[in-house]
Amino acid sequence: MSAEQQACLLCVMAEGFALDEVRLFLDTHPGDTEALQYLAQRQAAYRAAQENYAARFAPLQIDNPSAAGDDAWVRAPWPWEWEG
Repeated sequence: MSAEQQACLLCVMAEGFALDEVRLFLDTHPGDTEALQYLAQRQAAYRAAQENYAARFAPLQIDNPSAAGDDAWVRAPWPWEWEG
């Protein structure tokens, strides 16, 4: 996996982590309007990061859109096939 691909994947993972954390916070603070706004921002950022990764490399999930085509999911290397 190239450094560029790793950086792009790290962005997806960071956005996913932030999304999980704000969801956990909202479990105990469901009426917090600032947290709800942050949730909406993180959802949009996570979706954008996934779409960016899919367009540049390969879809991360079978239902992610990809500019590479519908069969990109099958053609992309599996995690155990990545180099380094």
